Amino acid sequence: MHYVAFNLEEGDAHASLSQCCPPGGLMKRRQFVSLIASASALPACLFAQTPVGAPMTDPVENDDDDWKLWWDARLQALERVLGKSEEIVGHALVPFYMGSDVGGAADLLYFRKHVAGSISVTADLIGYDTLPRNAQGFYELMICHRDDDVVGPNIISRLASYAVRVRLQPGETMDISSAVPTGATTTAFLFCDYARFKVREQEAGLLLCIGITQSELSRCRAGHAEFVEAQLRSTGVFPFTDWYRASVAK
Repeated sequence: MHYVAFNLEEGDAHASLSQCCPPGGLMKRRQFVSLIASASALPACLFAQTPVGAPMTDPVENDDDDWKLWWDARLQALERVLGKSEEIVGHALVPFYMGSDVGGAADLLYFRKHVAGSISVTADLIGYDTLPRNAQGFYELMICHRDDDVVGPNIISRLASYAVRVRLQPGETMDISSAVPTGATTTAFLFCDYARFKVREQEAGLLLCIGITQSELSRCRAGHAEFVEAQLRSTGVFPFTDWYRASVAK
C-alpha cells in the first residue's frame, strides 16, 4: 500500500491525488491523508464481507436505532435506482466513523442488475450529519466497471472520508493518477449527477465517479465537462470506468 494526499483548496473545483509523506510527517492545512491499496491488492486486504441484512455498527459512536433507520432507508432508495443489491456488504477493516486520520473508509454495497457489469456504491454518506451537501443534497459515491475490478471500489471507499471534509459536486474532476493501475490511460475522475431521490424525506443522490483520460481532464478543466460527459455517453463508455481505453475527447 502507499500513502496519497487529496490536495484540494476549499472552493477549488478540481482536486489532485498525489504522493505525500507517511504517518508522522507534517501535513499542510486542508490536506487529507488516506491509504489507497495498490492495483494488485485483493478485496480481503481492505474489506470483510457480511450479509447485506447484517451491517456492522459501533455501539458507542452510533445510536443503533437511528443508524439502522438510515441504513434501511438508504438501501431501499438505492435499490429503487440500481435494482436488488448483492447479498453481501463490503466492510472496511478500519470503519468509516473512526475518521480519515487512521484510514477509516466507507462500507460498500454491490449491484449487478442495473448495467452489464458491476456497480459499487459507498454506504455511509447519506444521513451523515457533517457531510457538506452538494447540488444533490446528501449523496453516495458510485463507480461502475465491466468486470469485478477492485481498484475503483477501493478508491471511492477511501474518497468518502474526504467528502466529509470537502464538498464534491457534479461536473468537478479529481486527478487520481497515483492510485490507478500501472499503465492506465484513465487517470482522473469526472463526477456526474447519476440519480436523485429522497431518503427519509431528505434530498439525496448518486455521484458517479467515472474514469477519464488526461486529454478529457484538460477539456473538463477548460470548462467543457458537459461536452466530455456527452462524448462518454455517445461512445458507450458511460457509466463505466475502463482503466485502459482511448480518449473520446481529442
